[in-house]
Amino acid sequence: MTLTQAKQICLSHVRYVLDGKQNNYTPEQIGEAIQIIADKSKSQILYDYNKWRRGDLEEYPNNSAFNMKILKESVNLC
Repeated sequence: MTLTQAKQICLSHVRYVLDGKQNNYTPEQIGEAIQIIADKSKSQILYDYNKWRRGDLEEYPNNSAFNMKILKESVNLC
């Protein structure tokens, strides 16, 4: 997956979480895209968010607005 594709998928995920706008991406595609953005932005918050999404991390603040703000800001930094 390219960085451009990862950005597109992540922004689509943000719109889905915040506005309920459906997309055709699988949870696996979204996770891969978030991982690419986390790697590029070196965001520990995104690493942890992605671990939580995959069920690898139990303790994580489930604050959708905050998580999506961080994801959107990270996409814009890449």
